[in-house]
Amino acid sequence: MAELNDLVLFDDLDAAAAEALAGRVEELTRSYQAASCPKPRAGDRESWGDYRRRSPFAGIANPRAPGLRMRIDSEADVPTAQGQVTVSAAFAGPPGYVHGGIIAGLLDEAIGWLASATVPDAVVVTGKLSVRFRAPTPVARPLDLQVSVTRQTSRSLTMQAVVACDDVPTASGEALMVLRR
Repeated sequence: MAELNDLVLFDDLDAAAAEALAGRVEELTRSYQAASCPKPRAGDRESWGDYRRRSPFAGIANPRAPGLRMRIDSEADVPTAQGQVTVSAAFAGPPGYVHGGIIAGLLDEAIGWLASATVPDAVVVTGKLSVRFRAPTPVARPLDLQVSVTRQTSRSLTMQAVVACDDVPTASGEALMVLRR
């Protein structure tokens, strides 16, 4: 789906090809709607697994997600996480560079993954996120994210994360994550 989205956004489709593609998408959409499961009702509690599937930054079922992949090392003395993503031009701000809001979202997502793994019996939400942009982050290049817990109390976690391209930091973030039990 993401590849199709990029094709539509960045390739010059002639009118006939665009119309044919739109028809196929409508056909597939109708077919999927007919076969889909009932949607959760308002107020139904979703699971963390549901969120991970549809996450706006890492969800494998979300065609708009840039495709962040995370690995958690909960065996370390200080829990850490590493992530990788290659952000397409669909998420560009300045030409050739990732939009700052996408960088902030990737940092928040990566921090959230480690926070939830660190305190699995709590719902963890972002209380505060501070982002420092160090250099423009290029699109279509592999990016690495590193996340660590710097402080933990019974009610919160303080976390740090860095985005790097070719081992050069392009952004960093610090977050206060609030535990809701």
